[in-house]
Amino acid sequence: MSDYADTLRRNARIAILRFLEGAPRYTSNASMLTQMLPQVGIAYTRAQVSTELSWLEEQGMVDLENQGGFIVATATVR
Repeated sequence: MSDYADTLRRNARIAILRFLEGAPRYTSNASMLTQMLPQVGIAYTRAQVSTELSWLEEQGMVDLENQGGFIVATATVR
C-alpha cells in the first residue's frame, strides 16, 4: 500500500471518529458517514467506510450493529 493510501485511511478513520463525536448519542450509520467524508476531502464509497468501521471496531473504538441493512456505529469511550 502506498504512503498516500495509508495516510488517507488513517485520516478517514480520524474523520469518522470526529463525526461520531458530534453526532447525537455518538451514533451514526455508514451511509451518513459516507456522505460526510467529502466535507473533509475524503471521497470514500460505502464499502470503504464499512471497512474502516470494522477496523475501528477491532480496535475497540466503535460498536457496530446491523439494523435492517444499515451498519450503525456508536463511538466507545476508548
